[in-house]
Amino acid sequence: TLPTTAYQQGNFSAISPNGNCSLCAANGIPTTALPGSSAVPLTLFANTIFDPLTRNLANNTATPFMNNEIPATRLDPVALKIQTLFPQPASAALIDNGAGTNLAQRHTILPSLKLDQSLGPKHKVSFYWSRTSTDAQYASPYGNADGLPAEITNARGTFFHSWTTALNYDYTITPTLLLHLGAGYNQIAGYDDAPYLTFNAVDQLGVAGFEQNRNFPYISGMLAASGSQASLGGMQNVGTAGGVQGHSLPQEMPSFNANTTWVKGTHTLKFGAEVYLQGQVERPFSANLWTTGDNATSVPFTGLNLAGQAIGFGYASFLLGDYNSITQVAAADYHLGKQQWGLFAQDSWKITRKITLDYGLRYDYGTVQTEQDGRVGVLGAVPNPSAGDRIGGTIYGATCHCSFENTYPYAFGPRLGLAYQVIPKTVIRAGIGLLYSFVPDLNAGPPLTGINQPGGLNPYVALAGGTAIPQPTFPDFNPGVYPTVPGSTNSAPAAVDINAGRPPRQLQYSIGLQREISRDFVLGAAYVGNRGVWWTTAGANLGLLEQISPATFAAYGLNPYTNPADDALLSQSASSAAAVQRFGHALTPYAGFNGTVLQALEAYPQFSTAGLGGTPLTMTNAPTGNTYYDSLQMTGTKRLSHGLQVNGTFTWSKALVSTREDFWNPASSSKTYQSTDQPFLFNSNIVYTVPKVLESFNKVVSQLARDWQVGVFLQYGSGFLLTPPTVTNGGLNPLTQVEGGTSYMLRVPGQPLYLKNPNCGCINPYDDQILNPAAWENPAAGQWGGNAYYGDFRGGWRPQENFNFGRNFRIRENMNFQIRAEFVNIFNRTYLGYPSTTYIPVSRNPAGQITGGFGTVNETLAPYSYSLPSAPANQNGVCSGDALCGLPRTGTLIGRFSF
Repeated sequence: TLPTTAYQQGNFSAISPNGNCSLCAANGIPTTALPGSSAVPLTLFANTIFDPLTRNLANNTATPFMNNEIPATRLDPVALKIQTLFPQPASAALIDNGAGTNLAQRHTILPSLKLDQSLGPKHKVSFYWSRTSTDAQYASPYGNADGLPAEITNARGTFFHSWTTALNYDYTITPTLLLHLGAGYNQIAGYDDAPYLTFNAVDQLGVAGFEQNRNFPYISGMLAASGSQASLGGMQNVGTAGGVQGHSLPQEMPSFNANTTWVKGTHTLKFGAEVYLQGQVERPFSANLWTTGDNATSVPFTGLNLAGQAIGFGYASFLLGDYNSITQVAAADYHLGKQQWGLFAQDSWKITRKITLDYGLRYDYGTVQTEQDGRVGVLGAVPNPSAGDRIGGTIYGATCHCSFENTYPYAFGPRLGLAYQVIPKTVIRAGIGLLYSFVPDLNAGPPLTGINQPGGLNPYVALAGGTAIPQPTFPDFNPGVYPTVPGSTNSAPAAVDINAGRPPRQLQYSIGLQREISRDFVLGAAYVGNRGVWWTTAGANLGLLEQISPATFAAYGLNPYTNPADDALLSQSASSAAAVQRFGHALTPYAGFNGTVLQALEAYPQFSTAGLGGTPLTMTNAPTGNTYYDSLQMTGTKRLSHGLQVNGTFTWSKALVSTREDFWNPASSSKTYQSTDQPFLFNSNIVYTVPKVLESFNKVVSQLARDWQVGVFLQYGSGFLLTPPTVTNGGLNPLTQVEGGTSYMLRVPGQPLYLKNPNCGCINPYDDQILNPAAWENPAAGQWGGNAYYGDFRGGWRPQENFNFGRNFRIRENMNFQIRAEFVNIFNRTYLGYPSTTYIPVSRNPAGQITGGFGTVNETLAPYSYSLPSAPANQNGVCSGDALCGLPRTGTLIGRFSF
């Protein structure tokens, strides 16, 4: 969408009765005055453009531009220079009136090298090197390619480079004593450069103060995206997408290992050590984000009754050089690093011909991720000057000289295993052991480095030509940097759990039986289980900091759990008339506070909360999750005989996590399914090699027919879990949303979950609703929501059936030619997406086809396509990860010559 010729000249008369209203009828714009408000002594018409210089806060008024046209002398020179970069519209339409292209191409190279050398009978050296580089400047949808010229496009490139190097040395000291030394280096780098990197703000726009002359500013708000103005156009966002031009330098991961194997009598002993290092440099460039909108060109009064219409216009504000806010983010330079050390000793002891005992001990020590210059900022127990010196300022390693996490020093992992031949050809195997994972990354970014000039209704930010924009600094160790505007509310900095340095631990155990049925056929069955603790992503995150206890509510005379009036009061402004009437005064925890009653009661009211649509204030890497896994695993192997080899596995399992329904009641903890739970899974791999045939009949025919290898891979498993619909009864449910978690609907007893079996093969994605909306209901006020997952609420199964055949032709010694054909989805099955669980009524287009709603199926999409004519969009608008999206049968022919 591009600005029309009239818009470019500041002429908005066609869309308002304040002008000639020539496009009012076509766009449903009312020609009569809007209701307005008694507090605004003005006659208000839809889409009127008011002069920002006439805004009067004393009586909430402003003067509209005559005929809804901005005089040429008032057009901002910076805006006019930016406007010259916009393409001209291809039609007179107000929206979707432009066309443009960006050349999308990706270059990928994957070289590799492997060398092996024996240095006499006792020494062997091996070396491996590989590199992967994939580069694309334009891509859609994820690269934000939009067809605009390079200077102002939203596009950001995707440039990913990685390389791996490994060097190994093996030394046979004696026939029973072996030494292994290894070293490796892995580097991963990602860059997202824009296609235009030579922007100079002074020369090209006449604006001073850009910290770096690199990227065009990201300008938003010129186009009304919703409401009554959505069809009236303007200009889509321009500049590098997101405003922040990220730049990730290489993540470097060197590693070293050493181990010794010693065979002594009936013992096979092994001792070793491992070291993994990780270093990462981040140097994001400076960025500018300019946000305009209709604020400056409306009247400085809130609460107007506009009957669904709007006044002011975003593109008009842009032409006047007026913005809601201007933010410049400083360039940064910070260096993260962590280490992981491991020592182990083990022994495999063959006690008798029938009994083998394996035992060992491993010790892991992982340091937490640190930033070498102390520039990472987190929430700390220090006064916050932006919030009246309430506790909750930002601390930095450089100023507090502290560690945000405690390192865990007791990661000892004993292991024990036993193999016992009960009777000939039958072996029992059992094992148990403790395993520790790596310490999670810090997951806290650099300090907020932007300076924001807020606009709002009044004052707005006027960017006149030649005006310098605000200057950021980095690093800024100001503990009151959050919120950026003193007295307001803001998204919170990271809050790091002091126990985040504790690595996740898992107790694994198994017992199984293996039986040789015949010389080339073996069956096995085993129970495999594990129990995990200290996981940071499993179950409910009990590291939330914004919960309000029932005792706190009671201290203020509130009972929002069962009293609808109290529940409704929580969403009111803390200084509203309702709050003053209830408490006798405004419930403001510090001067300038502009939040709600709910926020005012929280421990950190300066930060926006999940219950009100903000970012939840959580403890990063809180090790509070427990996991549970139990399974029956069966395997069958028919070794090669008569040219046939078959492997098969079957798993019957259950994977659970623990959650706490009531944050204030530890006894309410219960188990629910993990999102990855798949109770039944069967895999089979079949390989058949054609033996020598017809050799006595014809050697040529025999030579052509023999040694062909045919392979089949089959996988059949349960569908993955669906998420129940979230509550839709509105308002704040203090037992759920106040606590920062998602609240799910409850199941209705006796109601089936499905209207159609998702595995019936009879679903038409354009006509069928397969989930039953009557199976779900909202919880009552004060009642807990339902579980996140139910074992019987799943999407359809998605079998995989692949086929391949090929042969190796030996030309002569050390020279081979191999040919191979591989087919995916050999039966050309259609895979439907999982049904939507967003609890909204089913909608249809004029042709009667379903366009969305609860229980409708995401359409199947043609490969490499993101839409279909006259068809509903997939739930996420693109071919998402939860749908195979029409994966077709594909065949690949591979020829390989080796010498």
